[in-house]
Amino acid sequence: MDWLADNGFRFAPETPRIIYGHPPYRVARTYYGPDGGLSLLETFTAMLDKQVAAGHVEVWTDAPLIGFLPSSSPTSVQGIEVLKRGVETTVTAKAIVLATGGFAADAELFAQIEGFPLVSAAHPSDTGDGLVLAREIGAALQGENKFLPTFGGLPHPTTPGRVQWEDRPVLTTPERAPWEIYVNAQGQRWVAEDAESIDTKERALVAQVPDLTFWTVFDDQGRQESVPMVVNWKPEDIDAKANVRAGVYRANTIAELAALTGIDARGLANTIDQYNTAVANGNDPDFGREFLPAPIAQAPFYAMKNHGIALLSYAGIDVDVSARVRREDGTVFSNLFAIGEAMGGAATHGHAILSGMTCTPAIVYGRLVARDIAANVR
Repeated sequence: MDWLADNGFRFAPETPRIIYGHPPYRVARTYYGPDGGLSLLETFTAMLDKQVAAGHVEVWTDAPLIGFLPSSSPTSVQGIEVLKRGVETTVTAKAIVLATGGFAADAELFAQIEGFPLVSAAHPSDTGDGLVLAREIGAALQGENKFLPTFGGLPHPTTPGRVQWEDRPVLTTPERAPWEIYVNAQGQRWVAEDAESIDTKERALVAQVPDLTFWTVFDDQGRQESVPMVVNWKPEDIDAKANVRAGVYRANTIAELAALTGIDARGLANTIDQYNTAVANGNDPDFGREFLPAPIAQAPFYAMKNHGIALLSYAGIDVDVSARVRREDGTVFSNLFAIGEAMGGAATHGHAILSGMTCTPAIVYGRLVARDIAANVR
């Protein structure tokens, strides 16, 4: 952070602050720029332009990686092949750094490696090209079975398999006390909706809802009292979007709501009866929910469809402590490195979602690897 500040990074004036979409923390420590990721680009471009002007760096755009040039040694690569403005071009190099991102925008690769259906908020270019090509030359994977979804997102109005990040539900208890219940396709609850830790909810979702799809169900009193249910939405916005916007439903009865959403009708009715009994008794014997403000009883009734979101991929190219790519036989490539999401989010997150552990490790590992190459690769 000091290095970014020394190089002119513009911090958003409201930072540092607490971001409630991750496991709870008490000290405001999250920083970002006023233009999100573009704030980083602003800083890096100014630094890079100086090196380009000095003749130290050559930048190619519209030149995707399409393969590696093998060398006589199985633990090194001679160079790469790129498609430079449509022309196959060979580049030899003493060191190669893969900073090609993850694969959280490729549904087939995501299902194959992470083992879950993909609903993504990642950039569309996050297709795992570098990982696929590295595996072709023997690179191993790390971070399998570590995926956790970001908790809940409404389906995109026009694009299947994606969410609209601007319309994200507010499902974190420190921000909003939940008047709704969460149910799966069978109409069953699966977690205490008022759990403070979003990590608890994410792990329950992965463990109990294999397709990661769930609905928040509430009544008209909940719509009016529990605000905001969706970022920047007022209670009247829910009414206006119901049965119009994808994933938002309204009905006069629980049975009609089940029919609209595809939730099992008997299961939903039984679950609401059980929840209403818990409210009346002031005790939730199934999940230990403590915030029980009112029964779900005042028509009309509402449901919002949610799916666990992939913001990044957890599995990635296996690397050693110096970020050199590790082969499946345990040896490492002497001159091939992987940094950022190419080495997988689990390399820095572990089996969790940690605020600030996507951009920050990419920057830090980039600097460390560059120093290593400058000092040791000849």
